[in-house]
Amino acid sequence: LLAASARLATVEAGTAGRVAALFAQAAQKQNATSQQFFCGGLVLPGLPGETSELIAAAKDVASSH
Repeated sequence: LLAASARLATVEAGTAGRVAALFAQAAQKQNATSQQFFCGGLVLPGLPGETSELIAAAKDVASSH
């Protein structure tokens, strides 16, 4: 059971890392506008052009594990 929990925690951390990387990439592209974007308890710089694409990618990543 502990090993399974550890594996799950690793998967969760990896997923969070991939999603964070997606947001970081998009923020760089957009040069972080003044708008705020809320996702999963985090307030992130606004990403007007990329938002729906990012949400789709985040859902993809989340559902893939």
